[in-house]
Amino acid sequence: MIFRNTRGRYELDQHELTSGDVIEVKRGEQWERGRVEYNHERRDYVILLTLGGTMQITSDISLRRPEKEK
Repeated sequence: MIFRNTRGRYELDQHELTSGDVIEVKRGEQWERGRVEYNHERRDYVILLTLGGTMQITSDISLRRPEKEK
């Protein structure tokens, strides 16, 4: 579950997300990789998707931290 903490940052699985953090977003039945970045126009953090596009972070999207690559 993702939520905004008292510092104004988003947390996912007890990890505070900051610019550059890699995460995955569930889109349909597949997970798509992206990274967290601060968007100055929106004055909020967004997800820049690897396949293109930007997604706003909301509490109703499914996010996960990717497993460490071996």
